[in-house]
Formats: sequence, structure tokens, C-alpha cells
Amino acid sequence: MLPKHKSERFRMNTITTCEKDAKKSLSKWMAPLRDREDVDIFACPWLRYWMDMGKTQDQVQGMLILQDWGLDEKGAVDLEYQVKGIQNSFSETPEKKFEGEFEDATIKNMKNVSNLKKKIAEGTLIVMNAVWGCRKKAEKSGYLGNEIHRAAFPIWSAVVNDFAIKDNFFVLFAGDWARFEKMTIEDTVLQSFLDRWAKWADKKESDFSKVKGKAYFCAHPCTWRIAGKNFNEIMIQEPEDWFKKLE
Repeated sequence: MLPKHKSERFRMNTITTCEKDAKKSLSKWMAPLRDREDVDIFACPWLRYWMDMGKTQDQVQGMLILQDWGLDEKGAVDLEYQVKGIQNSFSETPEKKFEGEFEDATIKNMKNVSNLKKKIAEGTLIVMNAVWGCRKKAEKSGYLGNEIHRAAFPIWSAVVNDFAIKDNFFVLFAGDWARFEKMTIEDTVLQSFLDRWAKWADKKESDFSKVKGKAYFCAHPCTWRIAGKNFNEIMIQEPEDWFKKLE
């Protein structure tokens, strides 16, 4: 049965199309996850978690984009397990079988920022990986490389393109992977930043003319030392403040 809300159908179609594109573009470098029918799929567990909430496009205030999804210590590639793990991590009533098994430094630090946890749990903030699927090796960090990021750009930017339709929308890019060696104040305008990425990735066909909102930048959550702080205090400052931190 199709979702009733027009914007809900819209974003589901976009994400489904992006998963198909990711399989074509990223299978050379990334390992697939497996769905409940044991079919290989190049998906983003964070996005699937958000989709399961049944939220609509107009309820989303912003996005937090990480580089990729690393394998856990058990090497689990089951998509449903990964989504369940995220759901359990941000739930007020977590299941005991997941306690201490799923959470790495990234998720633990994200949970320590009180209203960041709340925004993720409510679905008003979407977390997304830039590169879909998971790493082929057990290493969980480090830059994936220019070739992979050029291939992944049309996928994650298509999702941003569909959601960034309000002037007060924001995208917080977490980690060095997203930033250029020399950043300018113009990069804090989301449309301009995406245009710069398109030029770097040699994706001249990309069209971000309707994109609205701002781009913000921060370190990857696994490095955060901000326990007990407020999301607004740490993240949502004037973009000029983030630019100063890059200098």
C-alpha cells in the first residue's frame, strides 16, 4: 500500500532509487548489507531507521551526514539488525539483548547530546551516511578515498536535494571527508557547497537550483568530548562560527 501523504511517497521513491544507484556505483568498493530476504542491498541503515518512523518530508528540520557505516566487531551485515540497533540505541525503553553490544563511540557520543538524541528519536533530524553499504574491511574509520566519494556524491546529494526545501533547513557535515582543503564563507550556503562538490566530483548534470538552507561543519561524533552539552550549543551556531574553526 502506498503512503497516503504525497511528500512521504516522494521521499520513499527517492531513497529507493538511490539504493539501486548505490548498488551500481559503489559495489566495486563497498560491501553490501543484506535484507530480510537475504538479498544484497546498498542502503543506509540510518535512513531506513528514519523511514520506519513514518515521518513526512515537511517534518524534517535538518540532516547530519556522516561518512559511512563501518562493520561492528561481529562483522554483522544484516540490515534489519543494524536498523534495530539504531532504534534500540535511541529508544527510551531499550531491549536488553542490544545493551553494550551495538553501540560504538559514534552512537554513544551522539546520545550524550540530550536534544540531539531527541531530534533523532523524533525523526525531525535525519542522520545519513554519504557512502552506502559498509566497509569491506573491519577498520571503522579513515578517509575512504576520492574515487569512492565521487561515486557516492550523486546518491547522498539526491536525498539532500529532495529535503532541503525550506530556508531554515540545515545540513551538518560531520568529519573531514566533507570539507575541502580551502573553505570559504560561501561554503556555508548549502546550495553553493553542493555546487562546489558537483564540480569536484565532475557531476555537471547535478542541479541544486532549488536547494535552500545552510551548511554547517563539525568533527566526527566519535571524537566528540561534549557529554551533557546541548545540541543547539554545540551544533547550531551561526555558520560563520564554524568557518572560523576551519581556519
